[in-house]
Amino acid sequence: MDDPADLPTPRIASDRLLSPPGTVDVSIIERYIPSSTLNEINDMFSLSDQSVLVDRLVELSPNGGCLTIIYPTKTGGQIFQQQYLDPIMEPTLRYMMTMFDLSADLAKIVSELTAVGRSLDFDDFSTHLEALCETLSEGNASVQARLHNIPGMFRIISAEKHQVKIPSEIWSKWLLQQEKSRLQEALRLYRTSGGRPPRDGVFQQFVLHAEMVKKLGEKACAAKPDQGIEVGVYVIKRGA
Repeated sequence: MDDPADLPTPRIASDRLLSPPGTVDVSIIERYIPSSTLNEINDMFSLSDQSVLVDRLVELSPNGGCLTIIYPTKTGGQIFQQQYLDPIMEPTLRYMMTMFDLSADLAKIVSELTAVGRSLDFDDFSTHLEALCETLSEGNASVQARLHNIPGMFRIISAEKHQVKIPSEIWSKWLLQQEKSRLQEALRLYRTSGGRPPRDGVFQQFVLHAEMVKKLGEKACAAKPDQGIEVGVYVIKRGA
């Protein structure tokens, strides 16, 4: 799985089904950079409507439908932080402080927002996934309601670790997309708490639009990670 040619923008959010229940033969969930929140992991293994994982499992055909999950491990998150993110974030923040009159306090907030969230290691993720499959296969009333009363057995048929090297222009774009709303909120809270706003409000444009993407892209191109990001690759099959 090294050097994928065309990695899609990661999408880990859903509160509704994308296809009718029990109709999908092949499905996939992909994330290559770590989430910055714990809610994603907590929701993923719950039966709530916020679980994109359960949504995709509900959609699987009971006649052998398969779901592939690609998700960064805790080790992958650490590699991303140390070899991908830190080398470009620190010089980017120094640039922001110098060129846009960004205060040290706000720079610290921005840095914290881009910190890697707490990921599960490969074995812990596997354990949670196995428990979810067992719960969905039990068939009690609440589970059947979530499955739209389409019975089926769920089992993990493959679980492996891989390393994936992601082009800098792709992962830096993902990072900005992921953190955009949180950066906006950090700036709002900083201003309302009495913090010194950046000169002429230019920081907001810098963060939210092309300038920060450009600067991160420049720094990312100069970064030379030694390792790919470790991800877990799991395949779940649904049967009658």
